[in-house]
Amino acid sequence: MGWLSDGARSALLLALIAALSSGCGDDDSVDGADAGADLGRPDLGPPAPDPEPIPKRPWVMGVNTTMAMVRWETPAEPDSVALELTPEAGGDTRTVTGTSSAHEFTLDHGEGLVAVELRDIAGTYYQQEVRIDGLEPATCYTYEVAAIEEDGRFCTAHEPTDHTTPIEVLVVGDTSPKLGNTGPLIDALVDGYTFEMTLHAGDLQYYDAVFETWADWFPAHAPILAGGAFWPTIGNHEEERDGAEFDQTYARYFANPSQTEAGEPDGTTSAYHFESGGVHFISVNSEDDIGDFDADFTYLDEALTAAEASEGHRFSIVFFHRPIWSVSRNGPAESLRAAIDPILDAHDVPLVLQGHHHAYERFIVEGRTYIVTGGGGAGLYDLDAQVESRPDEAALRVAAGSFHHGLRITIRETDLLVRAIDREGTVQDEATITF
Repeated sequence: MGWLSDGARSALLLALIAALSSGCGDDDSVDGADAGADLGRPDLGPPAPDPEPIPKRPWVMGVNTTMAMVRWETPAEPDSVALELTPEAGGDTRTVTGTSSAHEFTLDHGEGLVAVELRDIAGTYYQQEVRIDGLEPATCYTYEVAAIEEDGRFCTAHEPTDHTTPIEVLVVGDTSPKLGNTGPLIDALVDGYTFEMTLHAGDLQYYDAVFETWADWFPAHAPILAGGAFWPTIGNHEEERDGAEFDQTYARYFANPSQTEAGEPDGTTSAYHFESGGVHFISVNSEDDIGDFDADFTYLDEALTAAEASEGHRFSIVFFHRPIWSVSRNGPAESLRAAIDPILDAHDVPLVLQGHHHAYERFIVEGRTYIVTGGGGAGLYDLDAQVESRPDEAALRVAAGSFHHGLRITIRETDLLVRAIDREGTVQDEATITF
């Protein structure tokens, strides 16, 4: 293909991405976890010039009523670690300092591929973290990281007894920026919408799609990373490179995402809990070859029990990657359903969020709503592939669509309003869930 122009070559490569990504995630046995094969690197003619490593923009985790953590990464050791913090509604700006830790990154992805403008480059990187304490509940702040010329905002959690102030949540899953769908979708989700947090339903980035990199992932997701706290869950594509990718990327960037009021981890990297306004959010790992899979279901039961005994408890939302109710391509992960549904049945969980299948499905099963929200940008799935073989389960599906989408969830005093938004900003499905 050396005779093609760079533009023609890139167009051809993007078509290849679409073909590859439409096949991602097609093994729903929990044992297989669809790690994906090494697809190799085709002969693309003269390689693109070697790029320089770039910083990764800030992202916010560990938010509770009085604290937050802001993290970012640089390819050079910083002279100092600091950010400027200002209440969004106005007030004094203060400087908050943090720490830096060195990490060896051994993966090199995108070399020689003209469609990859931002490559993952092996080397030593420095992850900075600023822990901000002494914040006010239900208050939004802006921050500036002068060293890398980036800024953003976040909002602290609501007090457990505050059940009247709405909580605005974005949800997206299976994002794949190089296909060209994730960027417009994220823009549509955040357009005119002030949100406090984003839940990601897993499969953040696809090395298996050949042209995806973490260097590209961070700027592609800037509108949601800069807009509020980021709460991910582990997907099968978080580990695709010989046992190194998960530890060096996801588990480093998003380690111990939740913190207690005392500043201690609230769970682990693979299973954690956080709370706002009496609503408890619990994420667990659905992939048995990544993270602490076996312990996560015990954690789920214990976390739900603790939540229900806490001050101001209203209900819990559980989110994980692999769907336990679905009749699109691959169907449900039945072994996971056997492990998780009895736990959910014993607790107050009106809503379960899942990704993995690149489509939108909403089920109501014995009064509980299950939503498959894997339409964040990867190739779309056959929506009705298992309708005929699973008629009883298909009868429980009350809404569905094969379109790229995310969710806006508004948690109100006595109900949740859930809206599925497509990449044009159109509401494709809307449901009110009472609790």
